[in-house]
Amino acid sequence: MVDKESIEQVAKNARIRLSDGEKEVFRKDFDSILESFESLDKIDTEGVDPAFHPVELDEESREDKVEKGFSKDEVFANTNNVEKDCFKGPRAK
Repeated sequence: MVDKESIEQVAKNARIRLSDGEKEVFRKDFDSILESFESLDKIDTEGVDPAFHPVELDEESREDKVEKGFSKDEVFANTNNVEKDCFKGPRAK
């Protein structure tokens, strides 16, 4: 069972604020997800080669083309959160 402190740590790492009700909803969701993984852990995979792509993929590639990019003024036109020519994000708590 996932405890409240673990949910709070995940929320802190994700930089989101959760109400007590939301924490309880996420706790139940995480418990359900972990139960699913526990059932997968019980499957005998001895002698089974790992499959990184269950379906064969045809790798398609294209030639890179140089195109005109945006100017610095265009990039930062819709934000005030700029510091030293970079987007400024929230401080970690």
